[in-house]
Amino acid sequence: MSILNVNTIQPVGSGQTITVSATDLKIGSTILKSSGGGTFIGDLTGNINSSGVSTFTTIRGSSNIITIPTGHKMVGVDTGSVYAPGCVIQVVSVTDRNISSYTGDNVDNQANYRLDRSGFDLTTLDISIRPTSTSSKILILTSIILGIDSAAYGVMRLKRGIDGATPTFSSSDTWMSAVNSVPGTNAQMGSYITTQNWSDWAPTPIHFQFMDSPATTSNVTYRFNIMMECDASTTIYLNRALYNNNDYGATTGVSCVTLMEVAG
Repeated sequence: MSILNVNTIQPVGSGQTITVSATDLKIGSTILKSSGGGTFIGDLTGNINSSGVSTFTTIRGSSNIITIPTGHKMVGVDTGSVYAPGCVIQVVSVTDRNISSYTGDNVDNQANYRLDRSGFDLTTLDISIRPTSTSSKILILTSIILGIDSAAYGVMRLKRGIDGATPTFSSSDTWMSAVNSVPGTNAQMGSYITTQNWSDWAPTPIHFQFMDSPATTSNVTYRFNIMMECDASTTIYLNRALYNNNDYGATTGVSCVTLMEVAG
C-alpha cells in the first residue's frame, strides 16, 4: 500500500487551499474535521464535537433531502432517537392466551343498570409504556375475547395510572369515566359490548381504539374494566365461549392489547 503525505493542497486557479495537519483538516479557514471538534460544510452544515457527535443545523440544496446510499443505514440506538411528528416511536404489546372467569352483577331493580358501578378489571392484560416526550400521544388498540351465557350487554372502559400509581378512572376524561358509561343514555362512553343467544357457542370479540395524551415521560399503565348487564351470578369468560366441550363446537381465543407511541 502506498501513502501520499501532504500538508497543503494548493489549487492551480482560484479557490480555497486544503490544509492537512496532525489534528485538523481545513478548507480555507473552515475546519472540516478536528480532533477537538469541527464544522461540516457543503450540503449539510453543523458541527461535530470531540466525541464524534454530529449536529446538523442546515440542509442545503433544492430538494432539502438527505439521501442514504444503497448499502448504508441511519441507525437510532435509543428509543425515539429518530422521529418526526406523526411517526411511531415505539410499540409494546401484551397477549393473554389463558382462560379466566368473572362473576356478573345482578341488575334487577337497579338504577342505570349498574353500569355506573365498579365492574371487573382485566388485570392479565395490564400494559405499560414510557413515553419519550410529554407531547407524545399513545394509540391504544385491543382485541379482547369474552364469552357469556345468552344475550347481555355492557361497556369496556379504560383506566390509567402514571408513575406507578394504580390505574383508575379519570373524571377529567370522558373516555376514562365510570359515571359516563351508562347504556341507554347519550352520555355512554367506552367500547360497547353486546352478545347474542348464540354466544354460548361463539365468544364475542371486543375492539377498542383510543388516542390518549398522558403528557408525561413517566411510566404509564393502562387497564381495562368491564361492566355487563346480566343476571346475578352469571359467569363471564375471558378467551373462551360458554360452551367448552372438547368437540368441533368449542372455541377459544387469544386477547391482546397494543400501545403505540406517536410523536407529537
